[in-house]
Amino acid sequence: MSELLLNLLPTSLVFDRHRHSYFKVGGGQVAPRDERAKTLVDTLNRDGVIVIPDFIQREKALALGQRLKQASDALPQADKPRVKALRFDDEGLVRTLNAEDLDPEAREFFEDPLIENVAKSYACTNVVSWQRMFEERMKKWVIGGADWYHIDEAFYFKFKAFLYLTDVTLGTAPYMYIKGTHLSAPWRQPKELQILKHDIYGPEKVFGNRGNFFVTGEVRHLTKTLGHEVVTCCGPAGSLVLTDTRGVHKATTPNSGGRLMLGHYFELPRKNIWPPTRKNSAL
Repeated sequence: MSELLLNLLPTSLVFDRHRHSYFKVGGGQVAPRDERAKTLVDTLNRDGVIVIPDFIQREKALALGQRLKQASDALPQADKPRVKALRFDDEGLVRTLNAEDLDPEAREFFEDPLIENVAKSYACTNVVSWQRMFEERMKKWVIGGADWYHIDEAFYFKFKAFLYLTDVTLGTAPYMYIKGTHLSAPWRQPKELQILKHDIYGPEKVFGNRGNFFVTGEVRHLTKTLGHEVVTCCGPAGSLVLTDTRGVHKATTPNSGGRLMLGHYFELPRKNIWPPTRKNSAL
């Protein structure tokens, strides 16, 4: 499909074409393994986010966080080529990829059968474990790029699981989410079409930026006019956050202390969704 045709086709036809491709490749959904998983999936379908405050013991989570921080800080001298620490000094952020190699208890989290079952029951059978990271956000009053409301994707799934390894309060960078904004709705369509055009065809000089961030007036419309509830995901160390980041969400800037966590991302690889184009042939 040419760039010109993408602009000319009715939005509904563009979305229908790619939704059909997505669900065909996605392979449907598996059944929840038990009642607990079913309850989690039902809540995610309704809200797009859920917080489980006692997924693992607080003391175990705190100890794991400290071990991972020490291991991550030592990475420049460590002989672990698969593990990479990405340091974003301007955002006060460190993300260590393939963090399952740093500690056996981290691997336990990334291979947790309940989380994998919920991901495949909520999203689709063929989602894969796409990113396994340890995240440090310890610097106070340093604003990050994700500290503004945004959506990650248009209509396809990106399912995330966050395990807090410190106590997370209002001042220590909690995750925030606007409930129900993951569901299909007329207000989403302009954002989705812009993301679709940018991701598949680009470049920005033709289609503009990705368009997935929200200005204050747009957020006010969602919360005040449409009545969507904002949830701030606080909890003690050991809390688990499950979320569909098609919904409107953001990180927050730490102001009283830092935060450590593990992040497990599931998605259907884009190369399995889209036909090759100049933009995505290398994805």
